[in-house]
Amino acid sequence: MNIGKLRNNGMEVNLTYRTKIGQVNLGATMNVSFNQNRLLEWNEFLGKGYTYLNMPYHYAYSRVSQGIAQSWEDIANAPYQGQYVSPGDILYRDLNGDGQINDEDRKAMPRFNREQPTGNYGFNLFGNYKGFDLSVLWQAATGRKDFWLEPFNNVNIPAARNAFQDFHWNDTWNLDNRSASLPRLVTGSGGNNQAESTFWLDNFGYLRLKNIQAGYNIPSKYTTRIGVSRVRVYLTAENLLTFSKYRGVDPEKSTTQSGADNQDDPFPLLKSYSFGLNLSF
Repeated sequence: MNIGKLRNNGMEVNLTYRTKIGQVNLGATMNVSFNQNRLLEWNEFLGKGYTYLNMPYHYAYSRVSQGIAQSWEDIANAPYQGQYVSPGDILYRDLNGDGQINDEDRKAMPRFNREQPTGNYGFNLFGNYKGFDLSVLWQAATGRKDFWLEPFNNVNIPAARNAFQDFHWNDTWNLDNRSASLPRLVTGSGGNNQAESTFWLDNFGYLRLKNIQAGYNIPSKYTTRIGVSRVRVYLTAENLLTFSKYRGVDPEKSTTQSGADNQDDPFPLLKSYSFGLNLSF
């Protein structure tokens, strides 16, 4: 629908370098793209959320966590967090100073987009020597933050749940495990641990070794004997390494409107290895 105006500002840079050292040919290419948008006009009602005039479209907007309450004293000394709060629940910061926690206590982080990175990067190294060749591709992204909130890490357990992650048993808060990284498990009403807050807000930036390919061109003096002008054999490996602070499946995946990790595609990006043979007649 044409219901608003969005301004995009950015840049894209592509650089290539090549050199030769003896019989070795070397090269590198780098591409960098950056984009920041701003919502200028909107002709429908906008509630207080992550779509707001004169702000980036769908920016990170979140309550601020103060960690997990360890005792009733922690709860008594905190702003009113709502009903059913107990030790083991996440406490939130009262940003507007009214003594209670609600959606008015969210903090805007306009430098980060919820659904896509603002910066994308690629770096490819390549070279060849006689019949051998090698290429290595790195890929990276920055400028995206979203919430690690999904059915697979939900600590408010629904009645129909019959399968759990290991960390539900080993890394959720209880009296014997106060140093756990996740809040207590709850069935029914209790706490407000699934609210969008900095407790679950992850940086989706990543650096990934996307592809390595090594090949060899068999000399034509051997291939012409079998009626083939060119034969190349190669090995390819993809998605070998990923460096990211995201706790979920894959920082490159899209999200749903609620910010939860894509529930229809919960599987991680797989490593793959392949062998190939190119023939030219």
